[in-house]
Parts: sequence; C-alpha cells; structure tokens
Amino acid sequence: MPEHFEAWLDQQPKRLTTLTLPDAKGCQRRVGCGYEVTHTVTWQDPQTHEEVTVPLRVFMVRRDRFKDQQIQDLQRRLTRAEVALKALNGRRCDTPAECTDLETQTQAVLVEQRVADYLSVQVRWQEPQVEKLVGPGRAGPKRHTRVIQYRVAQVTSRRKPAQIQAYEAAAGWRAYGTNAPRSRLTVQQAVEKYAGQWQPERGFGRLKGGWLKVAPVFLRTDEHICGLMFILSLVLRAFTLIEFVVRRELQAQHATLAGLYDGAPNKTTDRPTTERLLNAFQGITLLRIRIGHEVQYQLSGFSKLHRRILQLLGLPASLYTALENSP
Repeated sequence: MPEHFEAWLDQQPKRLTTLTLPDAKGCQRRVGCGYEVTHTVTWQDPQTHEEVTVPLRVFMVRRDRFKDQQIQDLQRRLTRAEVALKALNGRRCDTPAECTDLETQTQAVLVEQRVADYLSVQVRWQEPQVEKLVGPGRAGPKRHTRVIQYRVAQVTSRRKPAQIQAYEAAAGWRAYGTNAPRSRLTVQQAVEKYAGQWQPERGFGRLKGGWLKVAPVFLRTDEHICGLMFILSLVLRAFTLIEFVVRRELQAQHATLAGLYDGAPNKTTDRPTTERLLNAFQGITLLRIRIGHEVQYQLSGFSKLHRRILQLLGLPASLYTALENSP
C-alpha cells in the first residue's frame, strides 16, 4: 500500500523503539528503530458482496544498514549523473536537430540514474561566430569571406537539497503489516521473524537448484507431479534437519569442522551445509573378498571426518564399521 506510506511516516512519534538482533556471538546489537501505527483495510467479499473491514497493525521499521545503503546509493547515482552531464558540456551543435538531441540526452541521463527529482539541469546556448574564407587559397584584401554561426551547449546541474533531505529522512523505512494482536506479536518480535525468513526461503532455493532441483521431468498426471513434490519435500526436511543438528552441536561445543572444502583441507566452518556434509562421504568403498568358501568385507575411505560428522548427528560409527564384519 504505497499510497499510505508517507502518511504512516508522518505519524512517527518522538520516541522510537530500539530494535536489536543477535550477532554471531549471540550478543544483542542495535539494528534500527521502529514504531507502530494503526490502519484499516476494507474490501468487498466476492461471495456475499458485503464490505469487510479488518483492523491492521503496521510496524514502521528503519534498519540502520538499509538506511545507509539507500543514502549511499542515491549519492552514487547523483555523482554518475553529474559526470555524464559534464561530458555533454561544451558540445557543439551545428543544426537545430543536434541541439534538440542534446537536450534529450540530458533528460535521459536523469531518467537512467533515477535522479530527476533530486537534480535540476539547465542547458544554455552560446552562439559564437567564425569568419571563414570562401573557396581555396590564401587570405587577401579581395578575398570573399562568410560568417559561420553555431551553438555550444553550456550544461549545468544543481542538486536539490530539500528533496535530498526528504529522501534521506525516509530512507531505510519499511512497513510490516499484521493482524496479530499486540499480546502475540510486538515490533521487536516482528523484526526477529522477518530477519529469519531466509531460512524457509533457502529451502525453496534448494528446490530450484542444486541436489534437490525440480528437474524438468515430463510427468503426465497431477498425481505424479504431487508425488514427486511430496518426495522432494521429505528430502528437503531431512536436509534441513541434518544441517540444523550439526550446526547446533558445533555451536554448543564452540567447535568447527574442517575437511569439507575441496582444495582447502584446513579451512574450517561452524555452519556447514548438508550438501557439503553428504559430499564428504563420497569415496567410501566396501570391498567383498571371497577366499574359498569364506567371504570377508573390508571398508576403506572411512576417516575421522566421517566419525566426527556422525558424532555430531548423534549416530554411531557402527553404521559403517559394522559392515566389515557382516557375513
């Protein structure tokens, strides 16, 4: 509802709620500030054709990092526009069409950099005259001359301080809407939930690419398509659980895990992915050796890294080592 955004900003109280999030060490750090406004949403029920009005709580949240990014982005766009306009300064135009084209270019720069509201441009024209000889040969008292007149563009730009200040005052603000009661969800809790939304989004990303990518399998029936997605959703839950358990145990033990990165055996991490954990188990080989009537099994490639991963998952190493003694 962008049409209401400015009105919500105008309701900003003098005292704002400080918002915090835990850092990598678990300590709470300030990430911004916020406040709450009320709003009502009204629409017409398509079945009963009656108007339905629902009260809405709107959390206006300003993240410090997001604010700085927006302000810096505007400054970069203004600088790029000023450089491009400076390059047009002093351009010579011999025909009216060339003059019109240059003025169009100045406006195109503002549109391209999205600074039309924050930068004003003025194009003035100088009309110098040059006297030239008519025909070939050297100058003389009887030589005919002609006057050539052309136009030179003087392009100047000026920033609009009032509009820039208004942009900076609104920078970093976002609106979160909810119909949850205040006893269930506060501004602080809403920010925490929003900051953690990358976790389910990462699951959807896994279904779009990587090991769990929904490949273009040509399934003909809806039942087959639902079945495929059901199986992939089960695997996704397993992926998520493995990753969560290993990271939780590493955090509880204040430890890291090495040997998961190809070409960097000494590189450590306390936030391994399920893909890297499973990839580490490649290369384990079970040999079946038959000597006369006796059959023996030999396990190779099972390392300390594999034992460590199984330990973090709460699984016994015998899941693999017991295969050596299997009949």
